[in-house]
Parts: sequence; C-alpha cells; structure tokens
Amino acid sequence: MEDAMEDERRRLTVVFGKQTAELQYAPDDAQAVAQLKEQVAERFGIAPQHQKLVYRGKEVGSAAKNVAPSSLPANCKLMLLMNGAYHAAVRTGKVSPSYPSLDSNHRESATATTTGSTTSNLREELEKHTEASASPPPLVSRVKHTPAIDASELADDMVLMQLFRGKNGYDFIFPRSARVLDVKQKLSLVLGMSSPQALRLVIKGKTPSDETLLGDVAQQSRSVKCMVLLQAQQHVVLEKEEELRELLNELAQSQAALQRVERQMARRFTSQEESLLQLSRVLDDSQRIAANLELVQHHLSGGSGGAATKAAKPRASTETLAALAESVQEARKLTEAAQKLLELHSSV
Repeated sequence: MEDAMEDERRRLTVVFGKQTAELQYAPDDAQAVAQLKEQVAERFGIAPQHQKLVYRGKEVGSAAKNVAPSSLPANCKLMLLMNGAYHAAVRTGKVSPSYPSLDSNHRESATATTTGSTTSNLREELEKHTEASASPPPLVSRVKHTPAIDASELADDMVLMQLFRGKNGYDFIFPRSARVLDVKQKLSLVLGMSSPQALRLVIKGKTPSDETLLGDVAQQSRSVKCMVLLQAQQHVVLEKEEELRELLNELAQSQAALQRVERQMARRFTSQEESLLQLSRVLDDSQRIAANLELVQHHLSGGSGGAATKAAKPRASTETLAALAESVQEARKLTEAAQKLLELHSSV
C-alpha cells in the first residue's frame, strides 16, 4: 500500500534565488498546492500565504487561470516568488524584509555564463554546485542591516527605485527623466543577465513599457516600489541551460569512453565483437548529444518561436553561445572519429 502511494506521488524542484529544494506531492490531491506550500515553508522559511509558485510564467493554483498541479510534468521546476500580500505586509510593517539564509543542504543553481570560449570553461561554470556556507555571507548581512533611504532628501528631479526580486531588495536612484528600460538595464547587469528584456517590472499591478519615464510612474512621489519578475521565455532559457549542463557532462563521458575503447583495442584487452559493440554505443551517444546540443543552441540563440521571438535579441550571453558552438563541433568530431573506427575494425 505504501509503495502504491509512493508511486502516485510526483517529484519537482522549487528554485528560490540560488537555493533549490526537491519536493514530492500528490498531483490529484485537492490540497496539493497547500501541501507544496507547507513543504516550501519548511525549506525556505516563507509563510504559505506569502508564496507564489510559478511554472513557465504562470502561477500554480486551483483557479481556472492558474496551472493545475495535476498538469505539471514530473521533475519540473517551479520558481518561488513573494506575492502581493508579502509586499503589502512589508509596507505596513507587519513583516520585516529578510533575505534567504543559505543552507548547506541547498546548492547554487548552475548557470550558463562563462568567462572563456572553451567547452571546459563552460562546463565548469555550469557545474558550480558548491555547498553554501551555513552562515550568511558578509555582503548579505551588510545589505540586510543597511538603513533605509529617506526619499524626502532627494533632489526634486530624482526618484528612488526600490526593486524586489524574491526576498532580495535593490535600491537605485535615477533621474525622473530616465526610462523603465534604464532601470532594467542596470538591474540586469547586477543580476548577470545577458539582456534587460529578460526582466519584467511590475508597478502597482501593471507592467509599464520600456519607454515610460520614471517621472510619469512616480508622479508626485519621490520613491517607487516595484516587483521584478522573469519574462516567461526566461524560464525556458533556464531549463535549456540546465539541459546544456547535462549534455556537456555526457559529451565528456563519451569522449572518455572513446579513448578507453581505443586503448583497449590497442592492447587487445577485449574481443573484437565487444570492442565493436562499445564503439557502436559511443557512436549512438555522440550522434544524440550532437543533435541535442544543436537544439539547445537553437533555443538559446533566440531562434525558436514566432515573429516576436525572431525580433528579440539572443537569449543567452555571447560567451555562452560561442562555447556552445564549440561544443557542437566537438560532438561532431567525436561522431566522425567513432564512425571511422567502427568502419575500420568492422572490415578487419
């Protein structure tokens, strides 16, 4: 009976900033969302009433406009955001703003940002799953206790932009003549994103256009609070970057497997039949990896979708795309090498 109940449960991963948690839930249970939020509260310390679970840009919930828990695919990823109730409680002083405590059980999410153009460098960047320190970093502590800015002290032509992403807050001072796009550009650089178009700013429940002046948004106020969300396509990018990390690991394994087979054949450690079988496996794997790398390359370069997507900028950094192109070439070379060896030794 317990095994049957276990089979009915579905796994997923919740991502909150740089923290992740693997959870289980019963997709057909009417209380599935409540159960998930209770587990999230235990892992991240966020009260259920302040949580917003998002899958591919849509909130997970029981309402008709939401994504139903039963429709979530197995092993999918949800983004944890703070909802309007949380920010309202912060404004009224009922809840004190806090920052995620990095627990040693939570690992940093892998990123596809690289500093070099080699596949090894890209792999190292994507595999940065280092254990987080049990105590918050000094920078987090300093930010948490930084005194609030008194907006009344600002010049008449300046405005304080208070941005909230999850439990992280960012304060920037801009001229009232600046645009919403200027804010997104600055924040995207801080967050290490390749394009400001990956971000969406929500102010009083609305998303102003990029060309909207901050003075028009603030009106008579000297400060503006806004929530920072990821565009729906950015969630797809995060999934593709995770696929890329796994493919690079598989590519390295296949490269090592080919070298091992070559060494065994040179020393006659295995029979010809066994060697040919291993070469066939390497060939199949390399062809699959090359094809999947090309698909990821297509997505991360903004090549999929309709006309709106075609006009968008590349959705991954230039360094990532350059290293990805080199990985595609490596996979093709591996395929060619395995094919030649297989043909050579099949004819013997």
